[in-house]
Amino acid sequence: FKDLTQVEMAEENENLKQRLLLLGQMAAGLAHEIRNPIAGIGVHCSILKSHFSQNEKLMSSVNMMAGEIARVEYIIRECLNFVRPTELGIRKVHVDKIIEGVVDRLKSVHPGIDFSMKKTKEAELTAEVDPGLFEQAVTNILSNAVEACEGKGKVEISFSMSRHFSDLVRLGMKAEPLVSGHSGREEEFIRIIIRDNGPGIPLEIQDKIFVPFFTTKKTGTGIGLPMAQKIIHTHGGVMDLTSGPGKGTEFIIKIPVRQKGGE
Repeated sequence: FKDLTQVEMAEENENLKQRLLLLGQMAAGLAHEIRNPIAGIGVHCSILKSHFSQNEKLMSSVNMMAGEIARVEYIIRECLNFVRPTELGIRKVHVDKIIEGVVDRLKSVHPGIDFSMKKTKEAELTAEVDPGLFEQAVTNILSNAVEACEGKGKVEISFSMSRHFSDLVRLGMKAEPLVSGHSGREEEFIRIIIRDNGPGIPLEIQDKIFVPFFTTKKTGTGIGLPMAQKIIHTHGGVMDLTSGPGKGTEFIIKIPVRQKGGE
C-alpha cells in the first residue's frame, strides 16, 4: 500500500464519482421498472395469505414468495443508497472509540473471534468525520473480516499516523508546488489496518472486491465493501487491501485528520 499524493487521491475520487453517476442513472431507472411489478406481486401475496391461512403447504409457498419480494426490495434500497451522493455531518471524534464500539457489538455475536487492537502512542486518534457513516464503513469491513474467519479466528485492528504534503510533490531533495500559489501544508492522516487470519482472497478476484454487487457469498449483496470504500473516499481518504491464499487479508484505511476548510 503506497502513500498517495493529493493528485492521485483526487483522481481516484473523481473516477469513483463518475462511476457512481453512471451507475446512479441506470439504478434509478431500473428501480422504478422493478418496483412496480414487485409491488403488484406483493399485493397478491397478501391476498393469498388471507385466503389460504389454513393451508400449510400453500402458506409455505406464499411466505417464501413474500420473503423473496422483501429481498429484492432490500437489494434495490441498497443499490440506491450506494449511488446517491453522500452528505457528511462532520464532527471531531475519537475514531478508535468508534471502532471499539463496533468491536464490542461484534464480540457479543461472534464469541469465537479473537479481536485485538493496537494503538499508536504518537498522537490522539481524533479526526473530523461523519460518525454514523464512518461507523457504517468500519462495520462493513470488520463484518467481512469476521465472515472470512468462518466463526473462529483472529481479527486485529492497528492504528498509526502518517503525513504527506497536500499541495507539494517531492522531486529529488526539493518540494515543488503542484499548483502555483498553494502553501504546501503538511496533512495528517490516521492509518487503520484491519487484518484477519482467514483463507485470504484469491488473486484473480482481488480487483473485483470493490466492484458493486460482486460477491462470492450465497446470501451477500456485494454492497458492503464498495459502500465502505465510497464512505472513506467521500472523507478524502483512501482504502486498499492486501491478501493472498492462506495468508489472510489486510484492509488499509487512510483518513485525513482534518477535512478541507477545517481549522
